[in-house]
Amino acid sequence: MEDVKMITKKDVMEELQLLIEKYKFNIDVISRLIGVKKEVILSQDEKKLFENSKDFSKMSNLISMLELSGKDDADFKIGAFLRVLLEYHSISAETIALMSGVSEKEVIDLVENPKLVSLESKYKISKTVMSLRFLLKELEP
Repeated sequence: MEDVKMITKKDVMEELQLLIEKYKFNIDVISRLIGVKKEVILSQDEKKLFENSKDFSKMSNLISMLELSGKDDADFKIGAFLRVLLEYHSISAETIALMSGVSEKEVIDLVENPKLVSLESKYKISKTVMSLRFLLKELEP
């Protein structure tokens, strides 16, 4: 069993710097998302950043999710979104397949073993999954 790593303030600061420096992420957007003034973010002052945050856990989760968006594991990401549609929203693999123009087996394979699915089918499924997640996100907690 893998050890669970606790997210520290240092980890959050490193992820934030990565977003700003490596990915050139818009600081105004980060500021609005995490509810901390741009000047505080730019100061790179860990103490000020966390004092100005209303909810460390929420802020650290949002920063981590943004930073993970830059990592290249598209199969994992689309598989996770697809699982939400299948399991939480109870949309069938058949429905997603019909809307995507692929076989039901390809939809199931994308969750269970993405290497079996062609790039073209992954694209077709992805466009459907992303649209449905966008439309249905209001129904999620």
